[in-house]
Amino acid sequence: PVLNNSATSQFQPNSGDRIYKTGDFVRYRADGNLEFLGRIDEQVKIRGFRIELGEIETVLTQHPAVQQTAATTSEDAEGNKRLVAYVVLNAEYSSASEKNQIMQLQDEQVLQWQMLYNETYDRPAVDSDPTFNIVGWNSSYTNQPIPAEQMRDWANNQAAQILALQPSRVLEIGCGTGLLLFQIASRCTQYCGTDFSPISLNYIQQHLANQELANVTLLQKMATDFAGVETAAFDAVILNSVVQYFPNIDYLVQVLEGAVQATAPGGFIFIGDVRSLPLLAAFHASVQLYQAEPSLAGEQLQQRVQMQIFQETELVIEPDFFKALKHCFPQIDAVEIQLIRGSYHNELTDFRYNAILHIAPETDPPNPPYEGGLRSVSNCYDKTELHNPPFQGGQGGSKRLDWSDENQNLTVAKVQQILLENQLDIFRIANVPNPRVAAAVKAAELLSVIDKFDTAAQLQKAVEKIDYLGVEPEDWYALEVPYNVNISWSNSDSEGRYDVVFWRGKSRYFLRETRSDNLRPWRSYANNPLQAKAARKLVPQLQAYLAEKLPDYMIPSAFVVLESLPVTANGKVDRLALPAPEPIKLELAGGYVAPQTSIEQVLVKIWAEVLGIKRVGIRDNFFELGGHSLLATQLVSRVRDACGVELPLRRVFEAPTIEELSKIVESLKQNNAQIKAPALVPVSRENRRVKLSSLNRESKER
Repeated sequence: PVLNNSATSQFQPNSGDRIYKTGDFVRYRADGNLEFLGRIDEQVKIRGFRIELGEIETVLTQHPAVQQTAATTSEDAEGNKRLVAYVVLNAEYSSASEKNQIMQLQDEQVLQWQMLYNETYDRPAVDSDPTFNIVGWNSSYTNQPIPAEQMRDWANNQAAQILALQPSRVLEIGCGTGLLLFQIASRCTQYCGTDFSPISLNYIQQHLANQELANVTLLQKMATDFAGVETAAFDAVILNSVVQYFPNIDYLVQVLEGAVQATAPGGFIFIGDVRSLPLLAAFHASVQLYQAEPSLAGEQLQQRVQMQIFQETELVIEPDFFKALKHCFPQIDAVEIQLIRGSYHNELTDFRYNAILHIAPETDPPNPPYEGGLRSVSNCYDKTELHNPPFQGGQGGSKRLDWSDENQNLTVAKVQQILLENQLDIFRIANVPNPRVAAAVKAAELLSVIDKFDTAAQLQKAVEKIDYLGVEPEDWYALEVPYNVNISWSNSDSEGRYDVVFWRGKSRYFLRETRSDNLRPWRSYANNPLQAKAARKLVPQLQAYLAEKLPDYMIPSAFVVLESLPVTANGKVDRLALPAPEPIKLELAGGYVAPQTSIEQVLVKIWAEVLGIKRVGIRDNFFELGGHSLLATQLVSRVRDACGVELPLRRVFEAPTIEELSKIVESLKQNNAQIKAPALVPVSRENRRVKLSSLNRESKER
């Protein structure tokens, strides 16, 4: 609405009336008064200063690390308005200092995982069977241990998939507590297990003698360390439930390079329990919806999911990545992608898969080497083609049907009938709906629609009401037909559909890849587990950069790093859809409580730095503020440096608030003070000579 000149001319100062300025955005209310809604030119007023948000955005986009940005305002807990900057990082930004920082972050991430698992494996096993130590296998939904019967089912199925390939000489990278080693090693002539945790290797070593496994060798190594590993020495290399702890996809490529070289012709590399990138949003939507209190606002639930995706510390990979590997490693002859087998529904069976890389036998003609080697990984590409003759009907041949084709009206019983009546050599069914993930996929889909549901309870009811059609993957294996079965994801899509292949004979059925013009860099196949950590280090740099170019009142007090900015239907930035400027904070009954003691003050500072937020109360929960296992390792390291005590990592989980943790730190400091160093006793020069000569003599004898 526009005010006419006559209305403006009648304005009297000190009359209590309001005059509007060009660019103000208002609307008429039912009573005839105008309601101020904001500025159409994105001008805001904070602490008496009028600020053009566009100026902040223009300066920020000039920083080489920033690809996109949006500036807006937000209110803090006290209702005070503040500036917030949202930035999307430039993936191509790679200065020399940035490359060094990435390497530092990568090494730091690996060491943090090592610290976490040393702590985990040092706890007693929860099962009396020493060959079935599942300590540390906790559910993302409940944070409690996954039930033993579900873990045993999963471990048995993983071992069975490997044993079906009849390995003889095995190298397992990341053998953990031996869940697979104790099942497979007895069937092999040689088994070498490596792990970065000396505690896990000590555990296995203690129980090897009782299992009569003299053929097992254990080595403490990082996954990238293949020093001393003979080329083509193993017919099977196993990486089961390991790659998700790698810091990025390039690290995985480096490991696989060594694995390919260590595998003999005709052997295979089993990469098990890989988390699926197309289903990452569905996974986090499912977890957050399960954990949410019914009254939680739908917008807050959406923000929690977005935060978890951005802060994901594990490597999550698109299945097509493993198919693309063939074009950088010509030794790979074929690739199998398998859904995880199991009769239970949990995050292991629902959102993960196995990849098997088959190395070409010596009898096959050698493939031409890939020009550029591993340094040109961004030029690798793939296309999957199925080389089968068309189905002619009658005996033998092959056939392909699509489950989504309504004209076929497919059921499990109908498929069984086709197999028995036609005696096909190969029968493939594409795009079968997967009931394991259908609810999670739908939850993620509904959450992507802003303001569709007011509360988490409403979304939960909507998800429960949907009638999900599909076939349990295990139902195909239960069919009484003379066929082998393999189930893989359909085109790596986010709906979680799968393909089923039935084939006759003893030989395995493979999809073979050929080159195409669809070039994709490695990073497009996976998330970046380091991005949240890198963002925390980048924010101070952006603040300093803005301080050089803008006045203090135009410097945002909060920065939020996103993978992309939300947009409206016409392609403009949707400012209403921008997430909260800080991690979701659940208000406790007592509200904010300031630190009282010197130790609490130190811990508050450490928490704020580790979590990347400004204000922390002593009753706030570390994990509810966005903390997770790897951040807990950073917390422990900083407490050690600041307070001079060795804080066990498990104590952070047991005492997740500063109020609780400060008491533990105080107790540790008191215990350290009571341990007195032995008194210094003067020693004569002659006695020193005698002691030194004795030490030298002992050293030579050794």
